[in-house]
Amino acid sequence: LRSAQIKTPEPGEPALEFEAASPPVVAPPPTPSTKPPTLSVPLICLVSAMQSACFGVIGTALPPALRASGLDPVRVAVVLGRIGSASALAEVLLSGSLGRYSDRVGR
Repeated sequence: LRSAQIKTPEPGEPALEFEAASPPVVAPPPTPSTKPPTLSVPLICLVSAMQSACFGVIGTALPPALRASGLDPVRVAVVLGRIGSASALAEVLLSGSLGRYSDRVGR
């Protein structure tokens, strides 16, 4: 946009006059992609499914297995807390790059 040009008003004229701004430039609407999904889309779905399955296994099968190995309940809680913390840290560190990859490939 161009800036307004101000001139000294004559007696009886309005104090400010502005030039008309040029119309805004409008981008054409995006066209939908017609290319078929590549191998990366199923790979993203597979990784997501594996992550969900692992959380299910860790939450249901790992605590009794750790107790059966002879660990006391406090130690079991510490191990599960460390696993959960490592998972959360990995998600925080990888979510940005995996999100950009997903956006680039498509959803």
